[in-house]
Amino acid sequence: MASSNSAKSSSDKTKVLQALLKANNLEQQSLNSAGLKSFDEFSPVNFEDPYPSQRTVAVQSTLSSARQSAKQQDKSTAGERPTPTVASDALIPFSGIHIIYAPRKKLSSFTPSSLMLDYIVHQINFNLVDNFYFKRSAPDYHPYILRLYFAIIFWIQCLRAGHDVADLDVSKHQFLIRFLDAHPLESLPVPGPLIPLFKTLCSSQPEIPTYSKVYPKLPAIIGPDRRSNFIREATDAFLLPNVPGIFALLENLNSIINADQPRFPKKGAHIPVTATALQATIFGHHTFPVPADRTDLDKWSE
Repeated sequence: MASSNSAKSSSDKTKVLQALLKANNLEQQSLNSAGLKSFDEFSPVNFEDPYPSQRTVAVQSTLSSARQSAKQQDKSTAGERPTPTVASDALIPFSGIHIIYAPRKKLSSFTPSSLMLDYIVHQINFNLVDNFYFKRSAPDYHPYILRLYFAIIFWIQCLRAGHDVADLDVSKHQFLIRFLDAHPLESLPVPGPLIPLFKTLCSSQPEIPTYSKVYPKLPAIIGPDRRSNFIREATDAFLLPNVPGIFALLENLNSIINADQPRFPKKGAHIPVTATALQATIFGHHTFPVPADRTDLDKWSE
């Protein structure tokens, strides 16, 4: 009798447990947490088939290659441009434009001018000749020396620019090589006020790469045909340093200061060719007539 009651109690507990599992779905939760399909360890659904009868095909959606028409807009606003929101929106119509420059490989040149060089050198001399300490250290200095030095450097710099673009004839090229061999560039000092000026006397590449270089071009004929002409009758001759003319000034000054009673001219006192001369004046192997008979070229050179 006792065993019968015990079996009945055990059966009731089993039913209660099964009802509890079924009510709370605890069995399915245990299977999910264990990654199983069934509690039967021999059930084939617990293991993946190593040799499946059908391949698993992964499907990935892609965009269609077919041409898609733009979304149809209202005909009243289809042709209107969008309202600009920033200042750069005004350049939108030009965003697809490419500027193409025609190639121009021919050299470009300009006529160099020494007018600013003469002005700066004059200002330098104006301050040097009245400086006590400079006169004490260089008592034999004269402004013509500095003018002659920078006039020669001006010509050399123009020749160097022409040499860089291979635009020198044989005589100019030989003169440049001989000068630089005798006077290397490292031995030719240039004061600070003249450095920007000499930097402009160079061959440079324009911003447009299809253009060739730009350089200061010297005239084909530099000086006059005859020494007695003093200066060549051409516009560019008035813009370039007249080196023979500065030599003539030094020669004339030397004949004055080395006389029996030498005269040392002050500022503006050495004027070889005056505008009040009563007779012709020979200067630099050139004869300057009286002021009334002088040509425009003579008046410029005096």
